[in-house]
Amino acid sequence: MLVRLKRVDEAVPHFERALALDPQRPAHYTNIAGAFSELGRWDDAANAYRRSLQVQPNDPAVTLELAKILHKKGDDAAAVVEFQKVVALAPADAPVRLALAESYEALNRPQEAAQAYGEYLKIAPAGPEADNARSKIVRLTAKPAQPGDGE
Repeated sequence: MLVRLKRVDEAVPHFERALALDPQRPAHYTNIAGAFSELGRWDDAANAYRRSLQVQPNDPAVTLELAKILHKKGDDAAAVVEFQKVVALAPADAPVRLALAESYEALNRPQEAAQAYGEYLKIAPAGPEADNARSKIVRLTAKPAQPGDGE
């Protein structure tokens, strides 16, 4: 309730108490991770999502949240690893391909980014981000102009 009331900082001690009482419940970790995320405490959020995955491995939703947090905190190399895990766990999840592409772009890996956008288009050719994905593929795969081109 405190989170819904935007009193997230007040909710954290309650989540910590729940974890102390039952450290084997993955939901306790995801709850506190969400609170840390709301507070911009990216490292704490990532650690809580990792702990949740220790208790319940291969959860695509938690793995996705971890990947998103890693991307937000600027650790795109680690985010790519987690996004790839989500792709393996949920291969038909189109938005994951977009998020993966964005992390590849942040790492200046245009070929992999273009491929991830292309995979999004295979899954969701008329999806809400289809036009954006197509334009990014064009931009990412365009050859740089060479001296003397166009003369």
